[in-house]
Amino acid sequence: MFFPPTAPLYGAPIIERIGAPGPTINGERIVPPEMLADFVSENIYPALSTLLVEDALSKRLLARIQAYQATRTALVNELSEQIRLAAAADPAAGENTLRAFASQQAPRLAALEQEAEQIRRELVGGGLFQARADWFELRSWNLATLRSNRATTLANAEYQVIRAAAFFADGFSSGQRGLLREIAMAQRDRLQANRPGPPPPGGASDPLAMFFSPETSRLRLPPNLPSELAATIGIYNHDKDEAKAELRDVVVSQDRPDHSTRTRAFTALAERQAPRLAALDARAEDIRRGLAALPKPPPPAYPSGLPPEFLAQLDAYRRDKAALDREHFKRVTQARQLARVGNWGPPTVERIRQQDAATTEALNQAAKDFRQENAERYADLEQRSVKLRASLDAITADRIDPTTGRPMESVSLLRMITATNQEFDKLGREEAIYHDYRIAMLLPGLSPKQRRLLFGAALVGLAQPLPPAEIIDPRFPPMLN
Repeated sequence: MFFPPTAPLYGAPIIERIGAPGPTINGERIVPPEMLADFVSENIYPALSTLLVEDALSKRLLARIQAYQATRTALVNELSEQIRLAAAADPAAGENTLRAFASQQAPRLAALEQEAEQIRRELVGGGLFQARADWFELRSWNLATLRSNRATTLANAEYQVIRAAAFFADGFSSGQRGLLREIAMAQRDRLQANRPGPPPPGGASDPLAMFFSPETSRLRLPPNLPSELAATIGIYNHDKDEAKAELRDVVVSQDRPDHSTRTRAFTALAERQAPRLAALDARAEDIRRGLAALPKPPPPAYPSGLPPEFLAQLDAYRRDKAALDREHFKRVTQARQLARVGNWGPPTVERIRQQDAATTEALNQAAKDFRQENAERYADLEQRSVKLRASLDAITADRIDPTTGRPMESVSLLRMITATNQEFDKLGREEAIYHDYRIAMLLPGLSPKQRRLLFGAALVGLAQPLPPAEIIDPRFPPMLN
């Protein structure tokens, strides 16, 4: 079974790969089907992954998923066009335009989320001519009966149940499923913190970051917030934590009962929490308006006292390198998307292997072609980098480090310059790669369903690597990867 990648923190670098390669069965590596990349934000991801790898997805359900995918794409395109038009107006008029369009899209988005839920239930529960992929039925243990002397084993078991509930349990609303994923992300980070070695990238433990809206989106708040806005954010986080605590408690307490009993409990909780989650959405909108009203922060600044001509050369180098990196990312992302066109077909194991091999070849070829087409630009950047480093050595020859009072070494100044460049890179990523993520999270005027729709499209566009498979032993909780 495969689970989707964790949504990254807004503006964070996109990692190239996730952890160790996947497990092997009979000496053969089990890799995620590349077509799963179109569903990284969807609750059908894990169940779909199992049925694809095991060649157990019916043609009828395959066609239904394709139709859902086409409808989803059309709605995203409509919404993106309205956002583009609203951006040309002043903020108040633009927000009113988006609110009016949200009302127009509401029935179709409700139908889309309902269809996604029905597909998820059929993938999990199976039916006539359709296999099932229910995580809860794959195990013989539960939280009420599990015994262990190790606290980490019990904590890992709870993490597995919470995460599985987001994808496999019936009765939850779309917003609750997102909150369950947030709970699981935080639990996973706590488990990872107790393991030796550095924490894995993409975690949820950044002390300066907070979960926001739509669910699983995260951002770092700017410093020195106005007291009223800070208080609103504090109330939002408090209320959200209370809702998640209640959600977690019910999931844990209902791990032992049968499916129908669990479903009744989860359905009742969904009805009980609906007003609270609606109030959270309203408060999140107040926060968006407050953040939008803040003055823009000043751009990053290089260390003072550097010669103007060096700063000009450094800034030009940084901008040219960032532009080349963005072009490379766009080319590889386009190659991945084009390789997936037409990938739906008879979901046989052999077809999945062929598709994965074709996608890997397309990505490698796209990167190779881009490098060859831009060989002169890469060579120019390399030469300019060498010259900048030589200039830096000359600059530090008679420069005093203000923190130590001793002659500054070029490596110290380079470290400060690198830190500034990283801030520039983050701004560049936010503008080029995280554009739709930012819109979904921070643009006032969208409905919660529209935010989930656009955020899902943004996660697909980030083209994160797909995590390896997890082998589920019915006797024990799966080990944390």
